Amino acid sequence: MREGLFVGSVHIDFFADVDEQSTIPSGIDYPGRFYVHIGGTAYNIASNLHFHGKKVYLLSGSKRFSLFTEIIKYYLKNIKLPFHLILVNTIYDSGFLAIRKQKDLFLAITSSVVGFDLPEIASIFKKKQRSYSFALLDCNLSCYNMNQILKITKIPCYISVSSKIKTLKLLKIKKQNLNKIKGVFLNMAEFNLLKDSDILKNNILWFVTNKNHSIKVFFKGKIILESKVPQMDYKKTLSFSGAGDAFASGVLSAIEYEGLSLDKSIQIGIDFAVKKIESSFSAHITNLVDISTVVEDILKDPLTKVYTRKYFEDVKHTLPITAVALADIDNFKKINDTYGHKKGDEILHKVAHQLILNLRSSDMVFRYGGEEFLIIFTDNVNQAQVAKILERVRVSIKNNTETTISIGFSMKDRSSSIEDLIHFADLALYKAKRTGKNKVVLYEKEVLNVETKELFNS
Repeated sequence: MREGLFVGSVHIDFFADVDEQSTIPSGIDYPGRFYVHIGGTAYNIASNLHFHGKKVYLLSGSKRFSLFTEIIKYYLKNIKLPFHLILVNTIYDSGFLAIRKQKDLFLAITSSVVGFDLPEIASIFKKKQRSYSFALLDCNLSCYNMNQILKITKIPCYISVSSKIKTLKLLKIKKQNLNKIKGVFLNMAEFNLLKDSDILKNNILWFVTNKNHSIKVFFKGKIILESKVPQMDYKKTLSFSGAGDAFASGVLSAIEYEGLSLDKSIQIGIDFAVKKIESSFSAHITNLVDISTVVEDILKDPLTKVYTRKYFEDVKHTLPITAVALADIDNFKKINDTYGHKKGDEILHKVAHQLILNLRSSDMVFRYGGEEFLIIFTDNVNQAQVAKILERVRVSIKNNTETTISIGFSMKDRSSSIEDLIHFADLALYKAKRTGKNKVVLYEKEVLNVETKELFNS
């Protein structure tokens, strides 16, 4: 079984369709249509082949500690597409924002982590390539990454181009690496940028699409094959977006997986592209409601349905924090030891449910430890209001579950960091536990020493 290694971009795509009369700003909001899905040239081609039962592997990069990255990983796992994401610390997320007018791309802004020089890509490629029969590189890769991969590859490589600007990267491929390239996928406007370049004299197949007209295959500057494409009613189709990637998928499916001739492969590529254009949405596109569901799955603890500690660590320095509370279930170890972990899980679920019911929509609750919950107050509340809310939580848990809870909290001042506030709340929680449990305690800093002030008793 032949398998392909796909190296390049995978990112979140944001699309806005606007009508013919609307200006861009008003068109995005009304009467435009907005949706998101997973995209990226390497991903698009790999996933098209994956959906057709071909063996693929995706090698890409993404931002560490990013919601975008978590959504990408969620979807790749969901569709069972094998992948390796190199996670890097960067200010950039991997994303693509596009505005389409009259059914076609009007304006686009893209950001791709693989556009940075990442030595890890070449080293992972070197290890992986022995299991694959060919590779596809997309032009979102930096020139450094592309040259490094071509230098070490022992399998034939294809390159897919996705814009005029990225076409110019081909001119920066070192001469000694050009013989590693078997074929390049691009459109006529992109190909025309290379007409005076020596790169066209090499033994490379150039698969050139020309939207509603024809497909031409060039070799050493000459046309060796030309195929007409079906004429389509432009106004009735959703968009030509993605047709180029679909064409590349079909050609690779025929040549590399099935060993078909070039002319048959071109026809299969055209069939893939036509099906893409004629279908309103491909299998991996989702709407905003589905994205919201995914976000819930990614960010929330499956047992308690509150936010995870990992999510808190990602966002803690961006939250407008007024107060912090730590709540811990009393005698939880005894519950587990006496009744078993199944009962313990049931108690955790009930306590979390009461927290959600009794906190406000502006408050955030995280599962911070095994039986410990972190509560963040993000609006402008004072000490008395926080104490009242937490007391309501304490009483509700006592009355509606089979356990009690101890809570410590601290109020933000000008010099307190989030780490300080959690530490202070933890000291107050310790005081609550030490002085009888089932109570709410405020952290207070005195002039010469640190004490905790008990606000409520059971």
